Amino acid sequence: DITDRTRVVDRAEFVLPIEQAELAGDRVIVRGIDGFRIFSIDEPFAPQELAMVPVSEPGEFGADTQTIYFAMNGTLQKIDLATPVIEGTDMRVTSPMQLSAVNGKIVIADRYSLRIYGPATAPPPPPPPAKRRSAGS
Repeated sequence: DITDRTRVVDRAEFVLPIEQAELAGDRVIVRGIDGFRIFSIDEPFAPQELAMVPVSEPGEFGADTQTIYFAMNGTLQKIDLATPVIEGTDMRVTSPMQLSAVNGKIVIADRYSLRIYGPATAPPPPPPPAKRRSAGS
């Protein structure tokens, strides 16, 4: 609890073998050596474990507000947070080092490339042109 910025108070302690954790809306996704644990943080000082999805040797993952994405056996797998069941996709993945997801877009960085999967969307606008300084000032 850091509501009083001059004093930190421990409210609860969870001892889990965590390798990676990510916020996904009102949930925290924790990757351990045995799979994914999904926690509700509706009550921030008393998180509740909603589900545990066993996965042998889970690797890097990314999550948006509805889905967890991770690589297994050369393809991207997904877990819908509403019904935590593993579903396969046809997206090929090799040696992911980082995954990120937002609004159905998945960005996967591996040793040699950056892959972006998801719905076609308009690119962001270009940055405004730089202002030139005059030589006399």
